[in-house]
Amino acid sequence: MHAPRLPNELTDYAIDFLHDDPDALRALALTSYTTLPSARYHLFHAAQLHSADDLAKFTVLVEHNPHLRPYIQSLTLSKAARPTLGTRVSTVDTSSPWETTLAASSLPVHLTALKTLHLNNFLSFWQPTSFSVLSFAAFARIQSLHISDSSLRSFTELRLLLAALPDVRALVLDGVGIGMKPEDLTWLNFDLVPKDDDDEQRQQLIDGTQTPLELRQRAQSLFRDPVALTSLRISHRSSSAEAFTPSLSVNALTVLFNYLLATPTVFSLNAKHVVLDGFDALGEDTNNAIKAFRDALVKASRERDDWA
Repeated sequence: MHAPRLPNELTDYAIDFLHDDPDALRALALTSYTTLPSARYHLFHAAQLHSADDLAKFTVLVEHNPHLRPYIQSLTLSKAARPTLGTRVSTVDTSSPWETTLAASSLPVHLTALKTLHLNNFLSFWQPTSFSVLSFAAFARIQSLHISDSSLRSFTELRLLLAALPDVRALVLDGVGIGMKPEDLTWLNFDLVPKDDDDEQRQQLIDGTQTPLELRQRAQSLFRDPVALTSLRISHRSSSAEAFTPSLSVNALTVLFNYLLATPTVFSLNAKHVVLDGFDALGEDTNNAIKAFRDALVKASRERDDWA
């Protein structure tokens, strides 16, 4: 007599507790067809690449094992060396811009289930070629962009990256510095109110499915980039990287806020889904900028409800 089988839900629940034990997960993957899907999910749903060698090996793995592709939902590209025992801070490699080869790589094409792209320890202040928008634009279908422990050369760099990833709905900036160039400062005084007075058209722009073809070109003139975030998290903190301390000035924060309010994000982002950590001690100007951003989102939400 065969022993009764546990329901699949209980088996999956038990396997969830082994998410950080790759050896046990590999053993379970070989145990039975029942445990194989859950074991594969935990083994392959999140991949981390730290070097050209990692990229080459992972590309071969994905190309030769198409059955693994649906499991890969998160990809981290990191300029930090892999952590070792006793390591307290990340060692950042600025000598080899290996990630720029992604633009010509076959990897993005195969990652059809990829939802999240995480960029870690990119120091474009010192390595201009290391933050290649063209390289990351190959992942155009991702829905969540997470940048951490990085320093961007300018706000324009972030803007181009967001424009290259039009499906991004969740943006996380965790310990990120943003430099300011003269062209970025134009956003400090940007007029946030659309110039169009046609309420019917503005209502149609809120829901893209209602936007007639003849209005799409006009919509592009109202919103500079098709960025429509539904979630935003910005954490101001010291970096775990040894090479730099991120700088996010009140000007940089204001420029980012004004930019988002000049895109479809002003309609799609609810103030309740905005999380801003670590800014309380940065002064009155910073807190005023944050309050103005939240107030603008609340106002846009009320207008949206009135038009609906």
